[in-house]
Amino acid sequence: RWTHYVLLVGHRNPPQISVEGLKRTLAEEDVRRDLEEIGMTDPYKILATFLTSADQMSPLLAGNDLNTENFPILEFSVPKFDTGPWSAQRNLNLLRQFHSSVRPWLSVQTTSEDLEKIDRYQQAAHQILRAQEAERLTQVETATRAYLAALKLTPEDQAIAKALEFPELQRVAEEGQPTACLLLGRSRQIRGDFEQARDYFDAFRENLSRLTPPQNSEETQLVQQARAWAPWEEQWRAELRMESKEAGDENEVP
Repeated sequence: RWTHYVLLVGHRNPPQISVEGLKRTLAEEDVRRDLEEIGMTDPYKILATFLTSADQMSPLLAGNDLNTENFPILEFSVPKFDTGPWSAQRNLNLLRQFHSSVRPWLSVQTTSEDLEKIDRYQQAAHQILRAQEAERLTQVETATRAYLAALKLTPEDQAIAKALEFPELQRVAEEGQPTACLLLGRSRQIRGDFEQARDYFDAFRENLSRLTPPQNSEETQLVQQARAWAPWEEQWRAELRMESKEAGDENEVP
């Protein structure tokens, strides 16, 4: 599951981030070991997490009260607001509106090759954030296309390929949840993996036929949800049949 942390970094003088210096820091065993846990051992990927700067945020922050040690506004105001997962998503979306490049903060020694790679990773990061939000909304089509766009930009980033497998949906599908099977099939279809898409669509029908009468409100909701997706399965299966035929796939879609 995705978890986001937003770090605010203050400075008295404009920083000059050295790519080579970052590489040396990441080569330190303890640093690398800690960052391996969150898949952030690539210096370009770390730089791509840069979202915005004070200059970009100035119009939004103008006129707001400052949170200081003497006047800790946040400590007393935050508990009054929703601090659930969607609160973090809203804050992240707000920061993305003021997104800027990390280029102005890089050392003058940064090579053109480094700059090109950093630009690609920042563009990919934008697509990944789009994909993650869509995934949380169960908008698997949007998420798949955004992950694919990110993977095209940074094919060396193995974490994107892993995300495209939708591990959480996989887990639920293995438990026999029809809707998860259908959505995984649609994702595979978009990726051009017609055989896997067929298998997931078949699993959707099979699991749907096996649904037992619901025993409580939660089960009722799951059954209703699965049945509501049935027309989409028929539409996507028809599209898959045509796509397979155009691609010369010998395995006919039933």
